[in-house]
Amino acid sequence: MSARAQAPTNPPPAAPAAPTEATIALIVPGADTPFARAGEAVREGFVAAHRTRRAQVAVQVIETDAGAAQAVDAVRAARERGVRLVVGPLTRSAVNAVVERGDAGVPVLLLNVPDNAGAISASMLAFGVSVEDEAALLVRAALRAVDPGATPSGARRYAVVVGDSALARRTAAAFVAALKQAGAPTITLDYAQYGADGVAREIAKAAPAAIFLALDVNDAVQVRTRLPIDASLFATSQINKGSGSLMTNDLEGVRFVDMPWLIDPDRPAVKAYPRAPDTYSAEVQRLYALGIDAYRIALELLADRTRFELDGVTGWLRVDRERSPRVERTPTFAVFREGRIERSDALREVTR
Repeated sequence: MSARAQAPTNPPPAAPAAPTEATIALIVPGADTPFARAGEAVREGFVAAHRTRRAQVAVQVIETDAGAAQAVDAVRAARERGVRLVVGPLTRSAVNAVVERGDAGVPVLLLNVPDNAGAISASMLAFGVSVEDEAALLVRAALRAVDPGATPSGARRYAVVVGDSALARRTAAAFVAALKQAGAPTITLDYAQYGADGVAREIAKAAPAAIFLALDVNDAVQVRTRLPIDASLFATSQINKGSGSLMTNDLEGVRFVDMPWLIDPDRPAVKAYPRAPDTYSAEVQRLYALGIDAYRIALELLADRTRFELDGVTGWLRVDRERSPRVERTPTFAVFREGRIERSDALREVTR
């Protein structure tokens, strides 16, 4: 395990937002782990926010190996050094391990959502950008957009197209669970089994009111180009590779959610922070943005606020420690339109 302290260099003016001389420990995967790029992005976003905000706090960066045990040890070591707040770890396995240990003896802002959110102790708060949350939000929005009654009509059916990756299957499971909870009749189509042509044929026969794509962008393009132009299609942020991607032309009409960081870069809350390196992919950009908002939440926690809202770069953020041990994140709704990515305010309205 290695520790590195990061100090602001020539930061722009901004008002302090936390008590003087407080120390935050940021725990991220180290350079020799499979998650090195993710850890780097979170660290760089966190430090960029620190330099921008100029709060009177010190930041210690603690790098760990890929094992969960070292993350647990890092939290303990940070507590023993007298830090006011621990931010991290990042990977789900490490977060699970920290949560399973119970109260850490120091406030902890987890950078992922554990498998058992009910086990999060009162000293911890979970902040993540999970596809499960995005999928549940999309289902609620889609049902109200295409079937605005109090409950889904029994005459309508919905389709979920499932890709082969672990992420795709997690996303599909979240879509199906949310549809089931809403009482919406659902069919599930396995892309690996049917292929793009087979999926299109099954959708034509079922005539679903809406189609949820739990696919990577390449498979999503194959399905979308075989469906009618007016098909109601929804996807999570995994479909968005950035506004410069050539695939945006082949995803016409697909509605999805993503961070303001990628969807709405001219938003004042987004423009306040330095952009990530151009070499960062959309996926890595999201982790950089996670680091920015993690720092902002950390300042609120250091100020002993238990209930607050932030116009974040990852979405609109709500925290109510008495109600939930998680940060509630509402991302931006968007749609692929004529080769561009546009905000979809109409879809956002139905979720209010």
